[in-house]
Amino acid sequence: LRLFDRTTKFVTPTAAGESFSVSIGRLLDDLDLHITNLQSLGELSNGTLSIGVTPLLGSTLVAEAIAKFSELYPGIVIRMEDAPTQTLVTLLMRREIDLAIGTFEGRAVEIQMQPLFDDRLVALSHPSVGLAETVRWSDLSNRKIIGIDQGSSVGKMIEHAFLSATKRVVRPTIASHHWQTVMALTSYAKGVCIVPSYACISEFTKMLVRSELIEPKMSRTISFASIKGRSLSPAAEAFMNTLICMQK
Repeated sequence: LRLFDRTTKFVTPTAAGESFSVSIGRLLDDLDLHITNLQSLGELSNGTLSIGVTPLLGSTLVAEAIAKFSELYPGIVIRMEDAPTQTLVTLLMRREIDLAIGTFEGRAVEIQMQPLFDDRLVALSHPSVGLAETVRWSDLSNRKIIGIDQGSSVGKMIEHAFLSATKRVVRPTIASHHWQTVMALTSYAKGVCIVPSYACISEFTKMLVRSELIEPKMSRTISFASIKGRSLSPAAEAFMNTLICMQK
C-alpha cells in the first residue's frame, strides 16, 4: 500500500497516507497526554490516594495528617477506609487501598510493615473519680470501667493487663464497639476508660482527666502496612513522610 506519491520535485501523501498521518497524530497526542499524566503523578500535582486506617486513628492522628497533606498537595484526591484491622488487611490483599495504618502483628505473610510509633495505654476518667496523675492497674479493678469490646486488640491488652495486675478477670461495667462511644460514656457515667494515648487528641476527652498507667506499662506499635514487593505510589510515600514528620 503506497503512502506517498513521489516525483523528481515533490513528495505528496496518498489518501491512505493522509489517513495514516491522522491516526499517527492521534496516537502521538495520546502518548503526550499519558506522559504528562505520569509527570503529574510524580510531581504530586494530581492523582488519588487510598488509605485504610482503624477508626480511632482515623478520627485523631490520621485526620490531622490528611488535613496537612491536602494543604501540601491539593491536587491529590484522598479516599479513607476506616475499618477494623482484619478488614484493612483484606482490603490490602485485594489491592483496594494503597496502604494501611494500625497494628498488624501476626498478620498475613504478604504484608510488610514499617513502624510509625509506639503507643501506650492510658486511663481517662471523669474529674469526680479523683484519679492521680499515675495509677496502677490494680487501683482501677473496683472502679466503674467503661471498656472497648474485648474482641479488639486493645480490649485483649486491657484484659491481659488486669489479669497480670490483679490475678483475676476484670470486666467493664459498660462496653462498646466504638471508641468515641466509650469516651462519651466515661464522661456521662462518671467512670474510667483505658485508651491508646493518641485518643487524647479527640474532642471527646476534653472534660476527662488523663492518668499514666503502671504496673504494668502497656504499649503497642502503630505501623504502616503495604503489600510485599509492590511499589508505593508517590502520593502514598508522600503521605507516609507527612505522618512521620508529624510524629517527630
